[in-house]
Amino acid sequence: QPAANSNSLNFNLRIYSSQELLNDNESFENQINYNNIITKAFNIEISRSDLNNVVTGEKFNDSILNFYLKLVCNSNQASKCISIDSLITHKVLNSSLRGLPKSLEKYNNQSFFSIFCPLFLNGNHWAIIIFDVLNKKIHYYDSIFGPDNSVISKLCSILGKYITVLNGSELWNISYNGYPKQHGNDKDCGVFVCTYAKYYAFNRPFDFNQEQITEIRKSLANEIISFEIDKKFTNNY
Repeated sequence: QPAANSNSLNFNLRIYSSQELLNDNESFENQINYNNIITKAFNIEISRSDLNNVVTGEKFNDSILNFYLKLVCNSNQASKCISIDSLITHKVLNSSLRGLPKSLEKYNNQSFFSIFCPLFLNGNHWAIIIFDVLNKKIHYYDSIFGPDNSVISKLCSILGKYITVLNGSELWNISYNGYPKQHGNDKDCGVFVCTYAKYYAFNRPFDFNQEQITEIRKSLANEIISFEIDKKFTNNY
């Protein structure tokens, strides 16, 4: 096992990459072969076309978002955060509970301080709920809309049945103020969700904004390719 530091990774995961980091002298479109899988980890495959969508301003798909959240959690073992796949949260919100106990039982055998729950809402929008297990607090981050209390209530009720540390979470305090919002488009919600998670995991102030999103997209793509959170970011942690 690797040492438990802010950049340690679980190399028992199946990982490979055949893509160099993006450079500034050549457009991403000219660097890629869209049909190739360039990275695989956490049982998720990332194709070059997936990464193209990241850097060219398209909306994130579930593969990119789930991969990145798991990468954040895996890159900072000190924060002890875990991420639940968006497919699971989607099943919860749609009351499709078949197989859910088996999918969630592993979380009762792990030690963690927080749980990331990505939400794909109304078939076209990403948001995230973070359960702060230590302080019994819920953070709701949505880059466009306000909090949806019915979503929070349903997640607390159902997840609390299967994940022991979330028992009674419907009584926890909810925080949903004072974080950056997007404007000017409806495609950056996934970028904001990934960035919320990254800054939260590394205990950084949410000091980013919409004007930085183009550069943030490129940074996210490079982190996915290299399977490592940017050292310029983690060195300040």
